[in-house]
Amino acid sequence: MISSGINVDLLTLLKLKTRLVHILGFSSVSAIPSSAGQIFYVAFEHKRATASSCDVSPCIDELFSVLDASHPFSLVASAMSESLPPNDAPAPLLVGSIFVDVLLALITGSEDLLDMPFLTTKRLIESLLVVMYKHDMESRPLRHLQGSLRRAVLRVLSLVPTGLSYELRQLSLTVAQTYIKLWPNTSGSFVL
Repeated sequence: MISSGINVDLLTLLKLKTRLVHILGFSSVSAIPSSAGQIFYVAFEHKRATASSCDVSPCIDELFSVLDASHPFSLVASAMSESLPPNDAPAPLLVGSIFVDVLLALITGSEDLLDMPFLTTKRLIESLLVVMYKHDMESRPLRHLQGSLRRAVLRVLSLVPTGLSYELRQLSLTVAQTYIKLWPNTSGSFVL
């Protein structure tokens, strides 16, 4: 529904994010009030329990749809991480921007990435491409995730020599090429 353009407020999105993080199997999930006290941000440990991988597939399809939605949404940095209130001006982003950290944690924190069904792994990698192309990682609410994005790209690139299907290998190489093309100064020592 969110990806279809239904109007949603920040508090509702944060509640949905909290529930999604629980369903996906992350531990130490908590809603920490921001220093302004009006909203909260969702904190969670970025390691995922492998026992709940069977529950991931339906959520990944919907997560992809929300990340790919082009509906504008104003997001404040304190909804994504700790931030000082004077610098907490809303940034014009997309409605799926609030879930970017969940996707990055799914890719970097899942030890069973290769044990997931083919379509789920493919959808995760496609979602990473969507994040790189559509979401402004230079904006104040998402800037702190640039290191996680690099780790996610490296994680996807490390899947190439593991004997994946040809389609997933090509998609993984596309992710690396896209990252190098969009952020040549931070790509560093990527070897393709």
